[in-house]
Formats: sequence, C-alpha cells, structure tokens
Amino acid sequence: MKPAQKTWKVGELAQATGITVRTLHHYDEIGLLKPSQHTDSGHRLYTQGDIARLQHVMTLRQLGLALEDVQAALDQPDFSFLDSVVQLRAQLREKQIEMQDLDTRLAGVEKVIRNGEALSVEKMIQLVEVMTMFEKYLTKEQQEKVAEQGRKLGADRLKQAKEAEWPELIQAVQAEIAKGTDPADPKIQNLARRWMSLVSEFTAGDPKIAEGVRKMWESEPKMSTLAGYPGVDMPKLMAYISEALKTSKK
Repeated sequence: MKPAQKTWKVGELAQATGITVRTLHHYDEIGLLKPSQHTDSGHRLYTQGDIARLQHVMTLRQLGLALEDVQAALDQPDFSFLDSVVQLRAQLREKQIEMQDLDTRLAGVEKVIRNGEALSVEKMIQLVEVMTMFEKYLTKEQQEKVAEQGRKLGADRLKQAKEAEWPELIQAVQAEIAKGTDPADPKIQNLARRWMSLVSEFTAGDPKIAEGVRKMWESEPKMSTLAGYPGVDMPKLMAYISEALKTSKK
C-alpha cells in the first residue's frame, strides 16, 4: 500500500517557510497558489507539489516579477523554471544597459553643474538632445572614454576650451573662408593643426571617436546651436579644415 503523501496545514507551512498565513490566504484567493487538498472540515492542506510551486513563486518574486506576471508564467502549460530564469537574466541585462545609459546622461548633467553653468529647463532639454545625438554616433564604450577624458582634463580645461579656444579658432577659420584664403596657405595649415590638436585632446586621441564626432556635426544641423555656437556652419568649416589637412599631406 502506498504511504500517504505528507501534507501541511496553512499554519504549519507558514511556520516552516516564514511566509505569513495572510499571504498564503491571499495567494489562494487570487489563484496563485491553491492547496491541492482540504480536510473534511475545509481546512487547507498543501502537498509537496504545492510547496514546489510556492518555491517558484517566491523565487520569481525575488527576481522582481509582479504577482500577476508570476501567475501568468506559472500557469503556462509549457512552463519551465529554467527558461524563466534565463529570460529574467536577459531582462536584467537590458535593465543594466538602461542604467548605464542613465549613468552616462547623469554624468553629462554632473559635468555641466561642476562647470558652474545654470541648469535651466531649456539647458536640461539641450543636454538630453546632445546626449541622444552622441548615442547615435558613438558606442557606449566610446562615450565612456570621452567622459573619462573629460574627467581627466578637468572642469577648468573644459571651460577654457569651450569659452575661449574653440570660439577663437572657429572665428579665425570663418574669417579666412570669407576672404577666400586657399587651404594650402601656411596660415590655414596652422589653424588646421590647432583644430586637430583640440579634437585629439577631447577625443582621447582616438581616431574612431573623432570620426564619429565629425559625422555627428555633419549630420545634425542643430548641433552647432546645442553646443553653444549658433549660426556657425560647422560642416563647412570642417570641410575647409579637412581640405587643408589633405593639402598638408601632399
């Protein structure tokens, strides 16, 4: 004769697992964990199969699933606990990527604050736009490399370049373009070298990052305004510098 299957009353199961009786009653009411048996007087009796389901419930809950999602997963005819864990790990990796994206955006905000700039709503919107553009043209690793280079250079150096060196250099190149100066002119060669020196400094000397930034400037019309150089035809200036560099190599 087959021995009777061991069962647990709700109080016994609560004591053994640390889950409150109230929680077990709630799971029963919503159909998440219904006891397989009852006493003649109607009291709940949980079997080993019920406890196995409870273990799945608690594991999935600890992994962050809402009760309705846990129930939907467990009620699937082809439910596999292993598949659920694999799927949850994949979702976790996606969340980690999202958190890394958020960290990158916050790093940009932090840099602005450390530079002493007022963080208005308009400035916040501009920051989001710029960071979104960077995501289109640079990989996560490249973005982090640029951010790390910025931290190495420091707030004072970043401010000096943005507020003095770049505006002065841009104005000088614009003036030579307006005069029709040949890119082969030694004066332009010198400007081109200064231009590329700044680019190299702020892209950590990485030619792939520099190329991504160049494509961003050429493809995003709003970039000049967002970067603080409104009215500057940056693609035109970059093409002029590029021609000067080609002439220099020749």
